[in-house]
Amino acid sequence: MSGRGRAWVLPVSVLLALLLGLLPMPALLQPLRPYWLALVLAYWVIEDSERVGLGFAFAVAWSPTSPSAACSASRRCAWW
Repeated sequence: MSGRGRAWVLPVSVLLALLLGLLPMPALLQPLRPYWLALVLAYWVIEDSERVGLGFAFAVAWSPTSPSAACSASRRCAWW
């Protein structure tokens, strides 16, 4: 997906993955919850490795809205 016209897809997909990670799920389905952020980052590393790499993944994973940050801030880790 190279091209400057679709530069918005990467940030939108990462934001969507962060929101999906914070979405509540029934207790029965909690063990089946995928780690959306890791899946999206793995896709973008394969698809566009010039723009997305280890530094980008590190920065996104430590963002204040990531599920791991929310878990450490609330001291309640329902999905970990």
